[in-house]
Amino acid sequence: MSGLTKSDSAPSQSISDRANDYRQQRETLVPTEDSWRKLLQEGGIKAVLQKKKELDDQWRKQPVLIAVIGQTGSGKSTLIRRLLGYQPDDLDGPTIGESIGECTKEAKEYLKADTGLVYIDLPGVGSTTAAFAFNTSTDQDAYFKRFKLEKIDYFLLLSQNKFNEQEKLLAEYIKKKLNKKFSFIQTKMDQLRGEFGNKKIERHQGFQAVKDMIREDIKKQLDLDSAERIFLISNDVIEVERNGQQR
Repeated sequence: MSGLTKSDSAPSQSISDRANDYRQQRETLVPTEDSWRKLLQEGGIKAVLQKKKELDDQWRKQPVLIAVIGQTGSGKSTLIRRLLGYQPDDLDGPTIGESIGECTKEAKEYLKADTGLVYIDLPGVGSTTAAFAFNTSTDQDAYFKRFKLEKIDYFLLLSQNKFNEQEKLLAEYIKKKLNKKFSFIQTKMDQLRGEFGNKKIERHQGFQAVKDMIREDIKKQLDLDSAERIFLISNDVIEVERNGQQR
């Protein structure tokens, strides 16, 4: 597997190794009760406060691993380029998930410059590649072990077009099996917006009504308390905004 990529430079460590490094670093930043007590006895309250300040500074510098996951073709690689600060049609920046066949085959890391954010492009699930199927518990555990999902701090779960059973399986696995939090991102909103039913609602109630309806449906499907971590994105909207046109 390829490791951390900053800009378009080649990495040297695997994701598994680097993720383990992150975890080991964090473990050293959690002193035991005995170590605090010893520090207090030897250096007093001033030494304790100084140690806390040092630890706070180190915690702020720790990388945050954010995995982008979803079905093949849901726009994971495109989203990561946007998160790294590149427009869809920019020619510079790292090449992400662009290969012949079914796009991303291995997990790859991309560090956002001048931050501790590390975006991980995970291979699409539910594809025709049997190794990345996600329908049974066996499939899910195989994916979990291969891509070290327990190392991830946060997930961005992507879906294209209408919400389906595959996204529900992913959400349940992240929430219940991994006990992690995630944001749900509905991509290619321009396609959903163009559907007859949605166009009819927009004509009578406005585009906001369409977005509210989609968010509410996703919230119910995922059994979420609120829609605050549900995001809708569209390349079409980005393009007209860049051209200075209102829509």
